[in-house]
Amino acid sequence: MKIIMLSGSNSCGKSGTLNVVHQLLLANNGISTNKQPLGGNKKDFTDIVSHQNQKIAFFTMGDYATFLINAMTNYCNQGIDVLVCACNIKFVKPYKEIEKYPHHVLTKTSASAAISQQVANTADADKIVALI
Repeated sequence: MKIIMLSGSNSCGKSGTLNVVHQLLLANNGISTNKQPLGGNKKDFTDIVSHQNQKIAFFTMGDYATFLINAMTNYCNQGIDVLVCACNIKFVKPYKEIEKYPHHVLTKTSASAAISQQVANTADADKIVALI
């Protein structure tokens, strides 16, 4: 399984960016299998999208290390091709766990005070879609 992990600090737009990636795949003939909300944040979700003969899982609740590590294991056991996830930079365990997967990509959010959140999310989303 390939893992693409978007990292950043609290409330910097990780989940918002992955929502944009999800929408882009669906707009390009992707098929959602069962999008479910996660936690109390309206932006956090999990889903598996069938897109270009790949099963792409999303897990956006990156502010909870244990849940993220469990999601990695769960999706690997399901035979997912690509996991796109968020992870808060304050954690250590998810970064150690991701190293167990030979095909992983760590990318940092480009959100900053200098650019709008929407611009940053779109730029990051485009990078992630290219990695898939």
